[in-house]
Amino acid sequence: MLVALAQELVSSSATDNDQAKTDTNNNSVLCHFPARVAWLAGVLAIDAASLSADCPELDEWMSTLAPEQLSIMFAQEYLDNPLSAFAHTLLRIDSKASIADPNQIDKAYALNYTVDGDPNDSFPVYATKSMIGSYNSAIEIDLYPEMLAKYLQDDERDTWTYQLSLTPAEVQQIMRHVWETKALKMPYYFTTDNCASEILRLIDVVRPQQNLLSQLSYAVVPSDVIQLLNDELLLASSIYTPADNTLRQNQLNEKKQQRAQLGYHNSAKQTVNEIKSAQLNPVSSMSADGQTLLKRQIDVSDNNPIDRHPLQLGTIGIGQRGDDDYMDIGFRAGFHDTLDHASGYPQFFNLEGLAATLRLYDTDDNKPNQPDSVVLQNVTLIRGRSFNPVNAAKKAILGALVSRRRE
Repeated sequence: MLVALAQELVSSSATDNDQAKTDTNNNSVLCHFPARVAWLAGVLAIDAASLSADCPELDEWMSTLAPEQLSIMFAQEYLDNPLSAFAHTLLRIDSKASIADPNQIDKAYALNYTVDGDPNDSFPVYATKSMIGSYNSAIEIDLYPEMLAKYLQDDERDTWTYQLSLTPAEVQQIMRHVWETKALKMPYYFTTDNCASEILRLIDVVRPQQNLLSQLSYAVVPSDVIQLLNDELLLASSIYTPADNTLRQNQLNEKKQQRAQLGYHNSAKQTVNEIKSAQLNPVSSMSADGQTLLKRQIDVSDNNPIDRHPLQLGTIGIGQRGDDDYMDIGFRAGFHDTLDHASGYPQFFNLEGLAATLRLYDTDDNKPNQPDSVVLQNVTLIRGRSFNPVNAAKKAILGALVSRRRE
């Protein structure tokens, strides 16, 4: 069957080559499906020259992006916007220029997989449709500085960027595949077909033997994807980029430490001056024109998703109520509670979902090893609490209804 397909491609390429001289509509099979053509040529050892065609649109697209390296960017959870509460991932597309100097982000692009929802829908409707696949997905390719600014400056979310251990040839093939699929209208499912699952699917295109997507079959969460890629040795390096509010808080902490070392006492006047200073002297990880990443001397926050505890949690406890002893058995599908180990999560983050606890009361003396009664103590579908103090370093942002397409 592969040989028949190859023969069809070879025979059609001659006609397409003649047509391409007068017809630039890019209707050639070779132009529509460059990833499949490249795969067939490799598997069947077909001479690439026999499968050539003029594809001006494809050539211009690839020339503009100039993909040589891919990195996965993780923007931490953001409870001020419910649709961003589970974090977000996108791909950074690097050219040779941005590889040579990673801080020159104006030479890079962002590939973002998101939901193509109706912004006029109310939030409950929007969230429900995103869950059940009533909206289509959308593949967006934008200038990387514009996307990064939304997270660092608008939402004020720290980001982690991990270079993927892919060869330039694999990167090229992934981008050919994106060309083939970027216009498809596929259902978007918030838990299984989302920004994070798309990255695994794209890597599976060039590394099918690793079957990454099949390893997260029930739900695909951005932090789980980062940990899976790390376990599979697909992350080559990482870069931490602090958000604007993280940098402002660091400045205030340094001033406070300096005062303490000099023996100064805190005063209301000093506090007001510090607040004014933080507001009038903005600091950012991006240059004023938004085209360059700036190197900031700051301790790395303990929010690297690689260091997180597992999302699923089982609990067991014993207690007494009056004269009755009991045992609690609980399970939580995700995500994080303020009493959990804090490493890997944003500060003050609390988000739980699909949790339940059964309480087994003390054993009946006449029926050893059998509980007297079993009570469903609690059931939680989803619960989130945003402990988000507003101070000189943190802006008050209520973004839940500002942009429903941002994650």
